[in-house]
Amino acid sequence: MTLLEREEDNWNWNSKEKRITPPCYITLSFYVLFGLEKTIHFLATYHRKSLYYETGTYAEGFANLLPILDESERAYCKEWIKLYFKPKELESEETSIAPFLIALDLGMKEELLSIVESWKDRKPARIHSDSEYRKNIIFQLDDSEIVIRNMRKIGHLLDSAEEVKRWLSITQYSDLEWVALSIKEVFNSPSSYYRDPYKEMLKLFLGIKAPEVARPLLYLYAVPKLAAETKSWFLENPYFAIEGLVPAVLDGDKKISELAIDILQSLFARGYGEGIVQEKEKHSAEIQETIKNEILENSTLTAEPFDDSTTPEWLSDSIQALPKGKAIAWVVPEELPPILVQKRKLSAIQVAAVLSELKEKGLEGNSPLLKSLKEQAEQVSLDDFVWKLFEAWISLGAPNKDKWAFTALGRLGGDRIALKLTPLIKVWPGESQHQRAVLGLEILKTIGSDTALMQLNGIAQKVKFKGLKEMANTFMESIAKKKGLKKSELEDRVVPDCGLDEEGKREFNFGPRTFHFVLGPDLKPMVKDEEGKLKDDLPKPNSKDDADLANASLEEWKLMKKQIREISKIQAQRMEQAMVTGRRWKVEEWEMLLAKHPLMTHIAKT
Repeated sequence: MTLLEREEDNWNWNSKEKRITPPCYITLSFYVLFGLEKTIHFLATYHRKSLYYETGTYAEGFANLLPILDESERAYCKEWIKLYFKPKELESEETSIAPFLIALDLGMKEELLSIVESWKDRKPARIHSDSEYRKNIIFQLDDSEIVIRNMRKIGHLLDSAEEVKRWLSITQYSDLEWVALSIKEVFNSPSSYYRDPYKEMLKLFLGIKAPEVARPLLYLYAVPKLAAETKSWFLENPYFAIEGLVPAVLDGDKKISELAIDILQSLFARGYGEGIVQEKEKHSAEIQETIKNEILENSTLTAEPFDDSTTPEWLSDSIQALPKGKAIAWVVPEELPPILVQKRKLSAIQVAAVLSELKEKGLEGNSPLLKSLKEQAEQVSLDDFVWKLFEAWISLGAPNKDKWAFTALGRLGGDRIALKLTPLIKVWPGESQHQRAVLGLEILKTIGSDTALMQLNGIAQKVKFKGLKEMANTFMESIAKKKGLKKSELEDRVVPDCGLDEEGKREFNFGPRTFHFVLGPDLKPMVKDEEGKLKDDLPKPNSKDDADLANASLEEWKLMKKQIREISKIQAQRMEQAMVTGRRWKVEEWEMLLAKHPLMTHIAKT
């Protein structure tokens, strides 16, 4: 009987020693020769270590045996098999899935469920030791609520199209978020071998035509390289998208809310406003108010395009002076956020001309059109326009021949772009994108505002990639030299005032309501209402507020909070270094740059 009880704990799968593993079809012979109890013992304990998690072979042997067992024998099997699974099973390499699968064949779901629910909680991940074993057991429980609850509890994401199919067959549309999160995790795998399955998984997901897809799909829309592919689902299924996204505009996840609004704005621009109006009526007053402010009465979306009679002379002359360029195949002007000038938006033809000019002139070429736009257009609209263009370029794989869509950030972008771009620059070298990161530094330099140069200086001071840090320092030295300053003197001067007056005050106007900026403890930006109550954030506009003023104030507030956060981080480090080195300032410089600066005075005191 040594074959039945032998151990392979020390067997190395790389070993040249050959071991014979009996296939499942010998189970019936074992039953005849040795009886039921020893056969169950063999099936439950004989464990073949394998990289491919195929130990279920022995459980398949029991499936061959089961039809010939009578009720009393099945009852004995239930008692015997309990001896072979414990709450701690499946926590190590030495586990066998067979006892659990045999128990499932015997209809012992309640006994197995108590064991499954004893498994420890884990954070969602694709790779867990023995995850295939656990997932297989949970799938076998075949109850939607139980499968969802326990798969999420143990954090085992799906990692193949086959697992997505099994998930959908059990859960239907009740937890498509787990599918989306799984696809995202597989796509982000560092190795192409582990990443490849995402294609079939995504194909399956995008093949579902139902409103339940819309919100989960936003997790993938947020991945730059998947944005174009996933957005096509929303555009091809507009009414499903609207039904699924309208309630998501007030999602608990702020990023999801922003993405839902972004897609709904695109659908509104494509003529699906009536569908959005009808859907919003099914939801709460708060959702209806958000839809009205962000989409239906959004002055940016509802702005009239320029025509021959309304186009400003400077814009008309600048465009007429351009040579006729070829249409850019991968960019649809109507799908980009509008560029606003004097509360009107550029027409599709005018936007096409801007795109051609951005492509032709790159980062530094002289362009009266781009220069005038930078001076005349609303900066928020320019920021939105070039960022969406940049995201479209990234979603196509960032082809080098179209890097003008990247450098457009420098030609038309402002402080918001500088703050959004900097975190990407810091990580690109680690993604084998050093040259893209260096070009990002040039873009910050081209934007040239205090905020942009402060971000450039922040990279020069602290980033883990030596080559990028050295390049940022080179740029800062070059800029300082052109201004006739030392690098340290330039660093003192590139601190934005965040729109504060000399007394450090700023007002945010909603029309009938106004709010005043207050710098709270730990340099936390806050606002005070007309009754003197402090708030961490500006409130959402209501029906009595002036929509244009309120939305403009909200945009300014968002930018200001980001600026103050960055100033605190970068300048506090500089002040500490100044104390360490014993740096001294001239009295007039100290007063101008520190004592009388509306923000630096607070940092200097802390």
